[in-house]
Amino acid sequence: MRNLVRKNFFEIAYGSLQESKYLIRFAYEEKYISDGDYQSVFSLAEELGAMLWGDNKKIITMIRDTRYEIRGRRGQSMLLTVLALGGTLLGATTIAGLLTVYQIRQTTDLGNSTKAIFAADAGIEWGLYQFFKPDAAVQLQGPSFSNGASFRLVCSDAAGTAAACTSSSTVSIRSVGKSANASRAFQLSF
Repeated sequence: MRNLVRKNFFEIAYGSLQESKYLIRFAYEEKYISDGDYQSVFSLAEELGAMLWGDNKKIITMIRDTRYEIRGRRGQSMLLTVLALGGTLLGATTIAGLLTVYQIRQTTDLGNSTKAIFAADAGIEWGLYQFFKPDAAVQLQGPSFSNGASFRLVCSDAAGTAAACTSSSTVSIRSVGKSANASRAFQLSF
């Protein structure tokens, strides 16, 4: 009965290792880990899998041959399995933590990206206002934002050289909105 419990334990450990190998491959394909890290972790997982599968085969043989007894290696397989599972869980937890950090960063950048888009849109509006109302625009300053965003406005003529937005030769208005590390741009050609 004791050998059947061990066999079941090794089969579960081997299945968990296969799931962890999938997560390692997924992290590599999504570029969360480098090629070198992937190779070393995957080869370690392969080695652990071979040890687990080998020990499992021994237990199956042991179950068939009731005269066989494990003497000197009684706890070694169990210890290796626990270490392998611990390492696998540590690796999976590390990858999950890394994915969480990336998602948090992406969420933060999403807010800055949105601010940059609205700043770029405001820049286009300011460029159009200058183009259609050149006399009124000279007396006004460009918009400012209370959220820390800004924009850079460039108006161009037909040759592609910079021109004043109030000039009648302007055929293109480009606005680049910026908030923290996020930049977004709009260009209007007419």
